[in-house]
Amino acid sequence: MSLLEIQGLSKRFGAHAALADVSLQVERGEWFGLLGPSGAGKTTLLRLVAGLDVPDGGTVVLENRQLSRLGHAEPPESRGIGMVFQTLGLWAHLDARSHLDLVLRRMHATGQARRREIERLLAMARLEGKGARRPGELSGGERQRLAVARALAPRPRLLLLDEPFAHVDAPLRDEVAHDLSELIRTTDATVLLVSHDAEHAASLCGRVASLNAGRIEQVGSPREVYESPRTAAAARMTGPAFLLEGEASGGTARTAVGAVAIRDRAAAGPGWVCLRPESFSLNGAGEGRESFAVQLSDAAFIGGRWRVAFQWNGREFWTWRREVPALGAAAAMLSAPAAWVPADSATKEPGMESRL
Repeated sequence: MSLLEIQGLSKRFGAHAALADVSLQVERGEWFGLLGPSGAGKTTLLRLVAGLDVPDGGTVVLENRQLSRLGHAEPPESRGIGMVFQTLGLWAHLDARSHLDLVLRRMHATGQARRREIERLLAMARLEGKGARRPGELSGGERQRLAVARALAPRPRLLLLDEPFAHVDAPLRDEVAHDLSELIRTTDATVLLVSHDAEHAASLCGRVASLNAGRIEQVGSPREVYESPRTAAAARMTGPAFLLEGEASGGTARTAVGAVAIRDRAAAGPGWVCLRPESFSLNGAGEGRESFAVQLSDAAFIGGRWRVAFQWNGREFWTWRREVPALGAAAAMLSAPAAWVPADSATKEPGMESRL
């Protein structure tokens, strides 16, 4: 039995449909990620699950208890759900200990019990000795851990995380992701996480959903959605993607750069070839695969490897290399058949290249 069941959830703001007939199931103990561009409806979905907004249609059920339906929502405080907002929502005038004390007053009648629990939470969040510090006196990672500890204080069954890496500098995101994971896994909370950061969502979540224009386009493991996206939007949200319009037939797609082998041999008709940076191998022959001429145009050293840009029949692509190559004419090959996104998939966007 799923912990959280969302069925046909819809929400409008005036003429804008923020969510349209969204259905999801989140299993007990699971980390589930919601990926999507700004305006896709991710935060709206979290707010409906938390009880901060009332749905225009559909239901939210937690452990067989219906929390929301058309025109009705149980108040947030009665749901057993914790939420960490994108802004963290910490109060500048209160120290860390007071943040936790405010939440725990509803749970523990005596000050002594609250004090013991506060110290436990501070230790769990690795904030020992910092209980008297205000948010402005804590580092970014410490503020994030305090916000999570406050959300976990009532021991919620479900924890909602809204863009936990949005305000963290890129070099620190791995550390913050590890810290949050370690902190939350000391509890038995199920996690529903919203993020623009597909890489870190994939590192934390067993399943992800691609949300676009208020609709779910694909649900699966991060690897499944990355390697076999069903829509152009799902491809773009899960990592760097090069989408080429083409016509599929017999395991090959005819595109502007030439014929490209695709994995779906039964595919027929118009759609998009989805290539990733790792789809390309430069300056190598390879196991029966045909090479093609490219023009290497730029190379940048990023994170211990080289990002090499190149032109292939007038289109721009890039891939990763361990060593810096000489710019100019080169040979390339595709390491494996590409994913195929049919034109009748959920996305209505035209095919285009992504240079993420």
